[in-house]
Amino acid sequence: MVFCGRTIRTCVVLLLLLAGAAAQTFAPSGGRQAETPSNPQTQAPVSAVVRLYHELRTATIDPTQVFHVRELAIDREDLHVFFTDGTLGFTRAVDGHITGAFFSGEGEVLVRPPDSAERASLGLFTGNGVLNDQFAEAFLRFTDDVYKELRPNLQQADNAAAFASRNEITVRNMASVDSLRLLNTYTSSFPANVRDRFLHIRVAGGRLGAYDLQYDSLAEEQIVVGKLSTRGQTSYYDLLMSFPGRAARVSKGEARVINPWKSSEAAPIESYRIAAELIPPQEIDADAHLKVRVRNGGQRLLYFVLSRWLQVKEAQANGKPVEVLQNESVTGSALEREGNDEVALVFPEPLRAGQELDIELKYRGKVMMQAGEGLLYVGSRGTWYPNRGMAFANFDLQFRWPSQWTLVATGKRVSLDTLGSQLVGRWISDGPIPLAGFNLGQYTRKSAKAGTVTIDSYATGSMEYSFARHSAPSSTGIPGRIQEPDEQTAVVMPPVDVNPLQMGQKVADRAAQAVQQYSQWFGPCPYSTLALTQFPGPVSQGWPGLVFLSGMVFLTPEERARTPMIDFARILYSELMETHETAHQWWGGVVSWGGYRDQWLLEALANYSALMLLERSHPTEYRASLDYYRNELLRKSENGRPYLDAGPVSLGVRLSSSQFPDGYPIISYGRGTWLFHMLRHMLRDAVVAQGGTPQAGDELFLRTLRTLRERFSLKQITTRDVLAAFEEALPRPLYYENSKSLDWFMDGWIKGTSVPRYSLADVKISKTATTMASFTLRQDDAPDGLVTSVPIYAVVSSESHPVLVSRVFADGIETQLRLRVPAGTRKLLVDPNHTVLSRK
Repeated sequence: MVFCGRTIRTCVVLLLLLAGAAAQTFAPSGGRQAETPSNPQTQAPVSAVVRLYHELRTATIDPTQVFHVRELAIDREDLHVFFTDGTLGFTRAVDGHITGAFFSGEGEVLVRPPDSAERASLGLFTGNGVLNDQFAEAFLRFTDDVYKELRPNLQQADNAAAFASRNEITVRNMASVDSLRLLNTYTSSFPANVRDRFLHIRVAGGRLGAYDLQYDSLAEEQIVVGKLSTRGQTSYYDLLMSFPGRAARVSKGEARVINPWKSSEAAPIESYRIAAELIPPQEIDADAHLKVRVRNGGQRLLYFVLSRWLQVKEAQANGKPVEVLQNESVTGSALEREGNDEVALVFPEPLRAGQELDIELKYRGKVMMQAGEGLLYVGSRGTWYPNRGMAFANFDLQFRWPSQWTLVATGKRVSLDTLGSQLVGRWISDGPIPLAGFNLGQYTRKSAKAGTVTIDSYATGSMEYSFARHSAPSSTGIPGRIQEPDEQTAVVMPPVDVNPLQMGQKVADRAAQAVQQYSQWFGPCPYSTLALTQFPGPVSQGWPGLVFLSGMVFLTPEERARTPMIDFARILYSELMETHETAHQWWGGVVSWGGYRDQWLLEALANYSALMLLERSHPTEYRASLDYYRNELLRKSENGRPYLDAGPVSLGVRLSSSQFPDGYPIISYGRGTWLFHMLRHMLRDAVVAQGGTPQAGDELFLRTLRTLRERFSLKQITTRDVLAAFEEALPRPLYYENSKSLDWFMDGWIKGTSVPRYSLADVKISKTATTMASFTLRQDDAPDGLVTSVPIYAVVSSESHPVLVSRVFADGIETQLRLRVPAGTRKLLVDPNHTVLSRK
């Protein structure tokens, strides 16, 4: 149910540092021989930039630069590395720059995370809130003055030649990891106000094994510590911690750091024109034209993300050939299996601010797979077109494909012609959209209308080949990633004669009803058409104007009843999944996320939108769904810890790790959904307390969401933006310490992980001129500083429903309170309607 999950994950991988750091484990005793570099344009003479790249990625130790070191230190803000005693050999100079080193001996790392969330994240993997670890070996790569910084305190080593020879293979293998990053530094003209300092150290031999330390002044979070881990047959790159350095924290984020050479903001793609021939079941042959406007000049390289299975055959800029570097350093890694990689175009001279580029990339490869009879799995191997991350652009897509197949794509189809045994169709986006996709199958179409919006569903006559091996969701509320069924753990379905075509019309009708309601709640549907295509696997994917909808949604209730699903899975496939993806047309299609820490917002908003629809038609299933999300947070992972310990929603995809493989979907969907549920009921109760109706409170909640949709249309949104909008609407009863602020909600609930338990103690009801109640509100299973808005109800008689008395703030474990209550109050209840995320 991730909105364009494949590309999101690619962006996160690029954002979170190591385009190839997970490519190899640290190999202190040698390793795989480095591959011979290749270049798509091998027949043409290579430029000085490409030669420099090849030299950077094949660096070796210089025997004349091997030293004995003692009591040396490298400090980069919060990152401290000490070389207590040992041998340090620097790599040969490349174009006059010494860019790396290898150390063997005794060393120590010290990093103190700046906040509780990062300390908890580090503790999850190490058991400690501070990284203070010994190491025996380290490989360093850098663009700054490490060599000059250390040289005055170095003494020539006696065993230099043997040291260089012994560690040659390890250094050559490791050198490829950061080669593109270094190349960027040495080929760009940096403005005077931009300081480029990069340091990557992989250490090994300590308690934690091999792991990476990185400081990058151009990154939004300058300090990152990560480690390659394995659980069973699956590899994870665990981010132990990631945070802005001390200098950025002191500036309080007033000047956000933007990498002027890799960020989509620095050189945005304004439009795409792509012509692609689809050759089922696997291949695509494409010619993509991109209009790019350079905002930050000075760079020689322009980076794109593209499936690792696609090979760029030719590249031009403004009609002239340019060289291509497709990342050669990532082999045998999780990134390769995920399918996305970096492509860099090498320009003959630095780009200029304001320059317009017409870039053409021709590429071919296998990004599709045959998943069933007449059913393809598109995008299973990465993004099918070059992009620079989540950014809005106009799309003009032309496809050519065999006539026995039906193609559906983002945008509005403006033409469809027959060319021999093939069809040629063209789709144009209604306006700028963040991503584009297509699906190909032997479909039958059913249609419905929602006002002026046309909704089409596309289904085949059978399920995918792997249907009998699907693992019915038993641990993940709404699955958060596209994956093939695990044959070791999959539930074998009993023979079920299914025909997805039977549900085609109902799928279209249900989406039309959702579009109608969402248009009233959030504003007009952003697209004139919406296509929902049958998609192999247990999860779905939303694109602007296009939904890849799990074939499980196309099962009839009778067919679904014969499959081994838990109760929530039946709710998911019958009621939630389709409306969740439809809601992404607003939350994701129009409003995008500002960074990996904000990605949860759009998943939670789409999911809560679907739940509000469910509440109208099936209130019991609505409550059961919320209960399920809460219970998933409390459920223990294989490590014996509850999933809530995976971290706060603000950790984004970092939540899925070797410790909590399903952490991201469980936290972002589960806790994220509950956070919006809490905000909605806070507003509702506050309006009621001021004499309004619950409906008026809900309207205030929806009005705030409409404000967000209008304010951030075709823009990126942050968590702080969302809270600012709710603060504008905040009624007086929700002022904490007389302040119209939700900082307490951000600190305790968005950046927190707890699921508290509430109870009342020492309740005393006095009947004088007015009826007053004094009591102690307990907030257990929570940190001491947690602040929560909690509703208190009064029971007046056994025949009447509990009456809302007031919203109060629980501040810490115990809060002493005194309230005026209705006459005849017999008992007080804390949150009887379960509007606060809490343990029952």
